Amino acid sequence: MNLALHKKPPLGGFLLRIDKDTNYNFILLIIEKLIIIFYLLFLLWLTHQRRGISHVEST
Repeated sequence: MNLALHKKPPLGGFLLRIDKDTNYNFILLIIEKLIIIFYLLFLLWLTHQRRGISHVEST
């Protein structure tokens, strides 16, 4: 395990460092969830733009 850390593969070493630092891992989880939420909101906004604002106001 120490040999793998000393070699530091580009992706593997980065993932190992994230697992060790819990605060950084927590921040990444929050950012990932925010990106997913904003992406879903953007898709909903696009569908409402296609249908028209009148459809949203009727509800």
